Amino acid sequence: MNADKLLKFRILIVDDNPNNIQLLGNILKEQKYEVGYAFDGKKALEQLKGPINYDLVLLDIEMPLMDGFATCRAIREDDDIKEIPVIFLTANVDPDKIVAGLDVGGNDYVTKPFNQRELLARVSTQLKLKARTDQVNEMLQLLKQKEFNTTSSLHYASRIQNALLPPKQLLKEVLQEHFIFYKPRDIVSGDFYWFKMTENLLYFSIADCTGHGVPGAFMSILGLSMLNEIAKERTITPGLMLAKLKKMIADSLWHQNPESITNDGIDLAIFLYDSRTKIIQYAGASRPLNIIRKNALSGEFDFIEIRADQMPLGTLHKDDKTFTNNTLQLQANDMIYLYSDGYASQFGGSKNRKFSSRKFKELLMEIHDKPVQLQESLVDTTFSEWMGDYMQTDDVLVFGFRIE
Repeated sequence: MNADKLLKFRILIVDDNPNNIQLLGNILKEQKYEVGYAFDGKKALEQLKGPINYDLVLLDIEMPLMDGFATCRAIREDDDIKEIPVIFLTANVDPDKIVAGLDVGGNDYVTKPFNQRELLARVSTQLKLKARTDQVNEMLQLLKQKEFNTTSSLHYASRIQNALLPPKQLLKEVLQEHFIFYKPRDIVSGDFYWFKMTENLLYFSIADCTGHGVPGAFMSILGLSMLNEIAKERTITPGLMLAKLKKMIADSLWHQNPESITNDGIDLAIFLYDSRTKIIQYAGASRPLNIIRKNALSGEFDFIEIRADQMPLGTLHKDDKTFTNNTLQLQANDMIYLYSDGYASQFGGSKNRKFSSRKFKELLMEIHDKPVQLQESLVDTTFSEWMGDYMQTDDVLVFGFRIE
């Protein structure tokens, strides 16, 4: 340790014997340490909490008013000074005394009469450790500040992202019985929903963007803005909307450039529902549409899945096919579901396995005949219980509505 470095360290000597203080002070000053003095524990605590910052305490054990053990204990209980290392000075070599000193928070000890080289070595060791600890703490504080700044920015970004989502309450103008269970994994989400209404017509979409967090959120904002642009065309079919959206995303991300190789994209389901005729048109890019309907012949409920085209929205290929535009006549009490893959992908349970698509469909069959608000609650509760103490795996979005 060089002299320039040592000038930064201040050591407080606490001893009721003036001769010991003078001897220790001379030794330490020769090594370029700055030195302070206290003749009892109470005075030591006052100095440690004063304007001078000390880096180390040399603390005698046998002192009147407040002994070294009580003084060290008080240091460790005070948040402002508890990190200061303490080296006990003791004439008692009884192991029990030494252990007692370490138990109350002492970092080391030196026996009296002390060896000067040993004393300086132990002092140097504790100061080096403190310097490294201070450096680590400073870095941790910087990291905490950066984390706080990042988190604050993400919360602000989340407010912006949520502001771009259409207001849920507007859906009630067309769909009286519906729910949207929306649970981002992080502060911002790669899943999103979108809708547009014109008189008796409702366009509705759920989407699952590549990734989650910030990358997914950027993709979701891109998708929302493009859907709003495409929807300016009146009575465009869902299949044609997907085709236009696929090209717009590919153009935006330069996927038509062979030198640009990314997997960015969106899995998306979209439908056009006419509330007068109860006819729904659906098209899907890797996300299906499910209908639970009562079978008129058997009286049982059927789980009907309208499969999506396995073409995520993103990369363009010369052999791409057009998206299938499915047209279906819905019936009263049909329950319609759209969802991202986050629910089925969640790890949990007693064996930490994925919830799975099978279990998710079984859940929908169990709850489909209940009021939609209760369905949303059951979807939420089941997800939380399955996840337990595990971390959320992905963004989750589930949408359901009942035909009146």
